[in-house]
Amino acid sequence: MVRTHRANAAETPGVVTHRTNSTARNTSIVAAVRVAAGPNLTRVRYVSRSQRVAGAETENRTTVVAANGTAVRQYTVAGGDVALDNTRNRTGLFDRSLRGLSTATNPLRGALRRGNFTVAGVNDRDDATVVTLRADRYAGGQLYAAENVAAYNATVRITTDGVIRSATERIVSRADGSERRYGFTYEFEPRPVDLPRVPRVPAEIRVGSDDPANDRS
Repeated sequence: MVRTHRANAAETPGVVTHRTNSTARNTSIVAAVRVAAGPNLTRVRYVSRSQRVAGAETENRTTVVAANGTAVRQYTVAGGDVALDNTRNRTGLFDRSLRGLSTATNPLRGALRRGNFTVAGVNDRDDATVVTLRADRYAGGQLYAAENVAAYNATVRITTDGVIRSATERIVSRADGSERRYGFTYEFEPRPVDLPRVPRVPAEIRVGSDDPANDRS
């Protein structure tokens, strides 16, 4: 399913957004991603903002990958300092990596593996037939041991041609007297995307906060 989604979503211009929240003991991590891409990923802008809070310490990180058919611009700022800012050729290896990032391959694969999904409904939406899959039983995985999961639910909406339009996942795990939580949301909006011909990092990202809580894109 994920392989079909990756292939078809890469061909479709649109905007992907996904957000992950996880907590464990005194640590919380929030990561927000927005990807705008033209057809066949001819032009892409990937922006990831994350925040890790451990006790009294907070670490913010922003990563931007902008690409056209031949070049890739990479930009990373961590803790307020620019850690990477360069332009390189768009190689075949990087193209495969960009394809995975642009279609949220890894987080979607994890969400699909962790649930025992059944068909909950079929409806027409945005000129496409969308199948809703739901799971309320945790199937296991590397994220949490199944015997520790106290609450779980997930929903995936996928078109009949295999493009995942949205997904949500919620997990609560309890073990050794502590509680851990995980939340994931994903949306793909097919629509025309206008990106610059030359890959660049938007000015507002260079001068703005890299706190994902401030992400309004």
